[in-house]
Amino acid sequence: MSAKQHFEELVIEGPAWSLADTIKAAQAGDEPAQGKVVSAMVWAAFSAPDGVRPLYDAITEVWLGAGDVPADQASLPSAPLPAEFWDAFWSAVDQARATRYTPASATARVADLSCATHPDFLELAERVAQRHVPAGSAFREAATVKIDPAFWSRCAAGTLGHELHQMIDAGQYDLEIGSKRELRTLPPTLNRLTTHVDSLDGAWRLVAGYDVVDSHLIAFAAFCLAQCGHLFSASALAVFAAIAHFVLPHSFHILMYLIAEGWRHGQQSPTLLDIDWDAHWSQPVAALRERYSVPVYGSVFGKNLFRTLPRYGGPSGEH
Repeated sequence: MSAKQHFEELVIEGPAWSLADTIKAAQAGDEPAQGKVVSAMVWAAFSAPDGVRPLYDAITEVWLGAGDVPADQASLPSAPLPAEFWDAFWSAVDQARATRYTPASATARVADLSCATHPDFLELAERVAQRHVPAGSAFREAATVKIDPAFWSRCAAGTLGHELHQMIDAGQYDLEIGSKRELRTLPPTLNRLTTHVDSLDGAWRLVAGYDVVDSHLIAFAAFCLAQCGHLFSASALAVFAAIAHFVLPHSFHILMYLIAEGWRHGQQSPTLLDIDWDAHWSQPVAALRERYSVPVYGSVFGKNLFRTLPRYGGPSGEH
């Protein structure tokens, strides 16, 4: 049996092993255990979305060394993974093997994976999305967020609108990110949640303190996943982890630590879905953080971590 076939079997089985023992072994550098953790991330992201929260809780508790690892879960509902999914999955991994890799470059392949999942998966993901949006939340009642770059350009320096416009000018905020992903038609709650988060990507980054560098991209994906179960974030993190395991094993520990940092930050922050962003474009970013008690993201790693690693595309190589 090839390594790829063995990994596919692990994903299809789901985490039929002790979360605590396996994740602790993975943290200690055990390669087979790391493969199991990655297979569980792929399983949760593309087959069994109910497994996301217990899995990421367990990863975070082990990597950050605080609290108890959640108990193993009973069997969770899952959808099959079609052959076309595995074609797209291994294509993403093999591309990273053949070219200089950065997390930003890998995200371009995630939409292919999302479109290759089984239809039953979207039904499972819709139920998870509904649980992330409690009755009476501002998100349920609000209309679609009004994205207006022309208005942002007239906002005073230091305000949320001004900072977002600066990001657009610098090519750091893509207003068409959702449409460019070309995701399949999503069920109602999942569609609205995905559109909302995609539209507010820049605002969430600014208020929560994330930059546009690759290390922050990883942590921010985990932040969004913890905040609202953002489907694309789960997919991206699973791809990042698979590439780290199969192509760049020396990066595995760093990647998981960044994921744990972002996940915990998302859990410890207020629900950003409940903020009326349209009312705040003219407010200073610092004032919004204070008003809503949003802690600023901080990492044990420097922001330019990935640029110091030539294999990822540092100063001596292209991204």
